[in-house]
Amino acid sequence: MRFDTLTQIEDRFRTEAASALKPFSLPVPGENLTLKGTLFKPNRSDYYYESAHPKQRIVLHFTAGNVRSDMLTLTQQGRHVSVPFVIARDGTIYQLFPSKFWSGHLGAGVGNSGTGNAQDKATIGIELSNYGFLMPKDGNLETIYSRLRDSNTGKIGPVDLYTSLANTQAYTKIDHPFREQSHYASYTPEQLDSLIILLRYLTAKYNIPRQFLPPEKRYTTNSDVVNFKGIVSHINYRSSGKWDIGPAFDWKTVITGVQVPTYLARSVQETSVARGMGTILTSEEEIEAQFPASREITAPEEEATDNEGYNPNDYDEKPVLDDDRTASKKKVYALLVGINNYARVRKLGGCLNDVAAVRRYLESNTDFDAIIEELTDADATRQGVAEGFRNFLSQADQDDTVLFYYSGHGTQETADAIWDETDDALECIVCYDGGTTKTSQFLLTDKELRFLIHELSEKTKAHIVTIFDCCHSGDNTRNAGATEANYPDRNERRVTDKAGNAFPKRDWDEFLFSDTIKKDSVNGKKPADFLPQGTHVQMAACESDQVALEIAREGVFTKTLLKMLTDSGGNISYNTLRSRIRQYMRAGFEQTPRVYLPTNAGKLLNAGFLNRRIDPQKMICEGTQDKNGTWQLNVGAIHGVKSTSDITLFDPDDLQKTFKAKVRKGGVFVDYTLLNVIGLDDDTIYKAEVAGLLTQELVLEVENHDGTLKEANELTDELLKNASGGFSFGGEKEAKAEKDSGKAKPADYTLHIRSGEMYLTRPGDPYRPLIRPIQYVQDEGTKDTTSVLANLQHVSRWHFIKNLKNEDKPSDFPVQPLTVELSRIQADGTSTPINLANDTAELDYEKVGNDWKGTIQIKVTNATAQDLYFCAAYLSKEFQCFLDFLPQRVQLLEAGKSLFLGPNGKDRINLKLGTVEREYNWPQTEEALKFIISTKEFVAEALTLEELPKPLTSGDRRKDLKDRTRGFDTEEDKPLEFSGWGTQTLNLVFRNPMFNHIPATTLKALLDWDETAYFAAGLYCDVESDATGQPIIWKLKKGLVVPEDERNLFDDIKLWLGNQVETAQRRKRYRNLKKDPARLRIVAEGDSWFQYPILLQDTLDQLYKCYAIRSFAEAGDTLKNYVKKKSTWMRLKKKGQKFSW
Repeated sequence: MRFDTLTQIEDRFRTEAASALKPFSLPVPGENLTLKGTLFKPNRSDYYYESAHPKQRIVLHFTAGNVRSDMLTLTQQGRHVSVPFVIARDGTIYQLFPSKFWSGHLGAGVGNSGTGNAQDKATIGIELSNYGFLMPKDGNLETIYSRLRDSNTGKIGPVDLYTSLANTQAYTKIDHPFREQSHYASYTPEQLDSLIILLRYLTAKYNIPRQFLPPEKRYTTNSDVVNFKGIVSHINYRSSGKWDIGPAFDWKTVITGVQVPTYLARSVQETSVARGMGTILTSEEEIEAQFPASREITAPEEEATDNEGYNPNDYDEKPVLDDDRTASKKKVYALLVGINNYARVRKLGGCLNDVAAVRRYLESNTDFDAIIEELTDADATRQGVAEGFRNFLSQADQDDTVLFYYSGHGTQETADAIWDETDDALECIVCYDGGTTKTSQFLLTDKELRFLIHELSEKTKAHIVTIFDCCHSGDNTRNAGATEANYPDRNERRVTDKAGNAFPKRDWDEFLFSDTIKKDSVNGKKPADFLPQGTHVQMAACESDQVALEIAREGVFTKTLLKMLTDSGGNISYNTLRSRIRQYMRAGFEQTPRVYLPTNAGKLLNAGFLNRRIDPQKMICEGTQDKNGTWQLNVGAIHGVKSTSDITLFDPDDLQKTFKAKVRKGGVFVDYTLLNVIGLDDDTIYKAEVAGLLTQELVLEVENHDGTLKEANELTDELLKNASGGFSFGGEKEAKAEKDSGKAKPADYTLHIRSGEMYLTRPGDPYRPLIRPIQYVQDEGTKDTTSVLANLQHVSRWHFIKNLKNEDKPSDFPVQPLTVELSRIQADGTSTPINLANDTAELDYEKVGNDWKGTIQIKVTNATAQDLYFCAAYLSKEFQCFLDFLPQRVQLLEAGKSLFLGPNGKDRINLKLGTVEREYNWPQTEEALKFIISTKEFVAEALTLEELPKPLTSGDRRKDLKDRTRGFDTEEDKPLEFSGWGTQTLNLVFRNPMFNHIPATTLKALLDWDETAYFAAGLYCDVESDATGQPIIWKLKKGLVVPEDERNLFDDIKLWLGNQVETAQRRKRYRNLKKDPARLRIVAEGDSWFQYPILLQDTLDQLYKCYAIRSFAEAGDTLKNYVKKKSTWMRLKKKGQKFSW
């Protein structure tokens, strides 16, 4: 579906347009803020007019397409329909021409038609790449380009699916249709962040006021727009036929970001510059110099129109750049090494055939220019391979791809202790050995390859891929018996010493890097500190304890790899390629291919093979046939597949043609599922849909603070309608109301409805939100539950992962196959063990300076007698699932061996007490490490979850929330054989050393801010009655520790609290609830203890459930003061209210 392909399309555009892109970085005038973006300078011209005009307004648009087609249609030769800026979904700002010039973008709108494009000239257009409104049909949403009728033939065109209705993150549904449409494609946070910075830059540069039309005029067309100075949208110029920028646009975020005195970017905003596109432009003069005048300024300017008739599908096959630029295709520098005719070790028969097959594949490809160098037999020496890296592959540049392919023997060499290898061995490829006198002259170790790859990566910045069809297993291999029985004519690509052991350890000066890295300089350091990884993708034929086979003079891995690439037309990511190869080989060979990514794992796994563009047709689930003719899915138990799962397969060429499939008996495995299905074509890869993946039903109780009963019912109904099994409403509170508490499940969470927002807390803990409250009342009064639903589904997935276990675990599978040990590393470097009780570790922080920090080590040991694969999923309190405490995410751990968990290959994890825990006074926080263990390799990528936005804290007024405080900144049994998979859970309890300690300045800041006042008042304050029984005495809660030097400050807070806190809360309530046009607006004044909400639900609180009330009451104030100040009447006039009380 279109939505799933948008990221790939943006990557495709960057790849195809690379030679026409140039980064820029400009300071925002008068601010500590930088505008970063990318010039797109195609080899076309005359799509804008090179005459400058004063700028009065900025007009926002959506493109109604994807960024590749957007850029093509907005730079058509001689058409003069364009804008200077387009913002991609990843936040990249593309500039198409200098902003002082102009082009048509408004069309026949107010003040533009028949005036010589007066409004086009006076405005700056900004397009956000977005498909605009969508049309629901058959459970999906289609683009406006779906089922179009050909005006010549009358035939209906193809279906153009955007997303399913269940994917609520992809669109916004509004209750009241805007211009007859109710579904609009969503914008990304990155787009809004970049837009805010761009608006701040342009308003400062052109002295345009940072003001916006009022809400009641924001979606209307009015002639007043031509006199307005500020920021508007296309709707304001066009009364029909245009919908941009649409109701899905988050005006509140943009307005706040543009008008706040100081803006701190949400993202680093380096999407373009970080990709290394050469010299960065740093001034408007440099930018203008990139667009030399292509026509006389005095040339006539014909009246321009708008982008009417645009269809992004018309541009799928059109080149981004014209022929003279596209003729320069991307290059692949390929060093292919194959050795059959070894001199001293056993000869092989298929390696030269493999090299020839890889060469044919590369040369037959038309997507890139393959520049190939071969090293075969006697030419493939250790020195020859190293020179191939340094002299041949180093010719690549940042836009190219480097491929190192090796087919030959692999082996192991005894490792020095400095390398910290769990199996005490270095993996090696066996180069040509003729004329050598010792093994170090023909064995190239993995550490030397690591050095060469890092050296190459630093020099070229190219996309680097290494492929090894060999094995490094020594003499002890898991699959030896099975391969010998099934393939008597096999040849194994491994060698050992005469005793079947690893070859002897070499001296330090025999390593390739010994001249650069001195041994004395690395003592006491970890390998990652002195020998860093270069960014690359490594594909290997098998695991380190398996045999890589060649059969019939062909490498099994290479043959399968090329078959998968050919079958897919190269249109495949590394992640999918790994999955398909493993599925195909699983049935016929005891050989597990591996993909290893030392850095940027998430990004590189989804990149196309050899960094090629992936055509936008992506679905998570696929049905394929393996070598034995068995149909299987590429998802399994860890994704939520059950024996009863409802599975539908789709014909990729006709999505209306479907096939129902059943799970085979005993067919659900850790990450794949065997199917019973008929009627499929053997050579087709089918798209698959599996209901209920990655969900666990949560029970939610609803606490409605001030929503109307109708509104609350509509909200919960809308959420439940799209729950997809992720949650239900119930809990003890609802059960008691229905006199049915005996049958109710306790609630997992409480969903609060308050002040036009919804948020989650633990039951009975209303003042500690778990995630940031989400506003559901929109500017025009519409109710939008999309974000709430997305967060609830996210939390459901988090719980699914946390509670994952194998319901059909074999009886002989160990209860605790892994031994987990924790140690605390003190500030002085000493280590003490942390006790584990009932799979739970309690962790304390240590005060270092003014911060509470800590460092721990987590050691994981394979306690069984056989090798295991495992992943360690860190489940944070922000509902994140993080896999990167293991470099490979899924790690092979040999029997009896151990390793340490840590980010980026480190052996320890830092802790830091977070601001949320401190300010929301959590006594402790609970997180978990989920270990998934299997006897077979599996893919765990689907488990990753980004963290949800944290509750706001005192420092978060437009602060970027990137502070990921993860809580983390035996006897041997008798050996036995077992298979299957299982899980272990380590619960982590982080004790808050600052519980019940709150600085007075922090408390005042929390109580003073509308967004946090309600929560802080409930957490830290109580209200007691005075002598007359009126609850007007504010006190800090019992148990709070007040520092001696801050007691006077707390006394000041008490005097200030009463009116200020409630004023802040009710100000926010009114600000949000007044957006709902169904709520009558009321101004309230009076002398009342209505201002003390902690213990009371007073009259105003009840009325809030029906009306939008602006309360100006202050305790102790009198009617005489009101009459004297006349403030009430001024407020009535200002608010435009018809009634007062």
